[in-house]
Amino acid sequence: MGVGDYLRNGVGQMTVSRPSDGQRNVTCPYRLGAPPVFSQLLVDGTEAAVFARRGVVLGVLGPGRHSLSPTGAPFLEAAKSTDQQRYECDVIFVTTAPTRLTLDGSAGELTDTSGRKAEFFLLGAVTVSTHNPALVVAQGVGVGGAGDAFDRIVIGRVMHAIRERLGYVLEHGLASPSDLTTFGPALMAAGRADHLGLAPTGLELRGLEVSRLVSRDNRPPAGVEAASRRAEVAADAALPSHRSARFGAARIPVWDTEFEMTAHVSVVGCFEGEAVPSQHEGWLKEAIGLALREALTTWTGSVLDLPGQADAWARYVTAVVGPQLAHRAGLRGRVLIEAVEIDAGEAAELKRRRGAKLVGRAW
Repeated sequence: MGVGDYLRNGVGQMTVSRPSDGQRNVTCPYRLGAPPVFSQLLVDGTEAAVFARRGVVLGVLGPGRHSLSPTGAPFLEAAKSTDQQRYECDVIFVTTAPTRLTLDGSAGELTDTSGRKAEFFLLGAVTVSTHNPALVVAQGVGVGGAGDAFDRIVIGRVMHAIRERLGYVLEHGLASPSDLTTFGPALMAAGRADHLGLAPTGLELRGLEVSRLVSRDNRPPAGVEAASRRAEVAADAALPSHRSARFGAARIPVWDTEFEMTAHVSVVGCFEGEAVPSQHEGWLKEAIGLALREALTTWTGSVLDLPGQADAWARYVTAVVGPQLAHRAGLRGRVLIEAVEIDAGEAAELKRRRGAKLVGRAW
């Protein structure tokens, strides 16, 4: 059997495809070295295979099965090894379908609802795609490599762009601190020109979601809306002091990120301000309950610390509920939280875990 027959019938049976552990990455390199001549390239329907040598893109092959031969991929001729058996180039698989990447990190320093500067942290996701895989490899992958390294570059660029634009979005009232779903569209609009810093990588921004935006003290950022709420409700020196509409929110589930368990919290209190008409009392209690649940989902500290945070929760819930009540019922007032209690069994487990953690640290 001649060399040509050996290559076509032997090495030629080898399949080059995206590694199984790189399925979730935007880009993923073929890791088994230079692909043999006459090997078979398998490209899935939602990706492209980009061939590059020393940072220069040689060519791109789309979905399907391809023979890496002089006829199947003529652009590879210039990359043949001296023994004519392999192509001395990189094969990088680039996902063309929308890919979702998790965002988690500092959003920079913002003004919280108490008027103080604080560092805020953001949790969310960005969705990206591309119509130009060659550009992704030439300009994006060339900066820091493919796979996880490239994904980190993408996430870093988006987080940097968010930090640059978040203050602008808040100051101009383009997103509401009480409705996180408004942040993604507002930030995308603010960064439309360069896809929030992704344009140089060859990627396009398809979606941005913000699921958490809080400081370590759990104060949502101010912005125009929150500032007006403080002026209307919390800072009103002439606010009436009539107490009415007692409320209770029982067994609200809260995930403790420090000790990795769910604890159930019960909150009781009342509404202080102008007398609440009976036709609005049921709505007010429901609105307060919803605001409490929203506040608890953004808590970044230990659930064990919640009983000592009644005043902080009261200010937050007042900021959320006050304008709604003033608009709907013509009333002014604030929320007073009298007690925050944790399920006894879950509180004991949290304390046990805290004790074990402290012992571990001391050791």
